Amino acid sequence: MITSNNIARALSLAERFVEAIEKIVVNQDRLADVTEKNLEIIQDNMKRQTAAIEDMKAKLEED
Repeated sequence: MITSNNIARALSLAERFVEAIEKIVVNQDRLADVTEKNLEIIQDNMKRQTAAIEDMKAKLEED
């Protein structure tokens, strides 16, 4: 049976559902930002490691 009380509960639940979805979206955005920064750090580290390996190769070839 539809009552004003049931409608109020349904609206309250809908509002909480929307708030939860909004929080999920915000958290996904934050996660994407952190992931992007981590990928940049990994790429920088790989470049440094590659450069260090190339330096070691050059030194070994000199010897």
